[in-house]
Amino acid sequence: MAAIVGGLLVGYLADHYFQRRFKQLLLRLLVLCIACFVWFTLSLPSTLYPSAARPPLPSSLATIVISITAAGLFLGATAPLYFELAVELTFPLPEAVSAGIITLFNNIGAVLFLAVPPSASRSMNAIMTGTVVLTAILVSAAREAYRRSDYC
Repeated sequence: MAAIVGGLLVGYLADHYFQRRFKQLLLRLLVLCIACFVWFTLSLPSTLYPSAARPPLPSSLATIVISITAAGLFLGATAPLYFELAVELTFPLPEAVSAGIITLFNNIGAVLFLAVPPSASRSMNAIMTGTVVLTAILVSAAREAYRRSDYC
């Protein structure tokens, strides 16, 4: 639910405050998402630290729900921006091409996450955090261009 709300709210933000600065908004949302995933990961047992040790951050049901809900909100807010920025960057290709490629990679990522054996489930939080960090690095390396907007 939080991802859906984030996806709906980001349209207003992008249209009113971040026109032609989708990359900047995307990076801000990814940093917030990374912070929430780090908070979530460090609140639960993980392969990052010995199993005998307690998690570095205190955890309760409330903090876990808040951290994962906020992460979902920020991660869900990035989805429409990925599509919109990809369409701008790949213009004059049809929108369906860039949307199809993003959807393909999204589905490949989902299959890879589903293929992880249950014995490695304690490291999934760290893997997800690392994936969002890698995504932020890749987005920061992209050159922002608004060819479609300039053409219209």
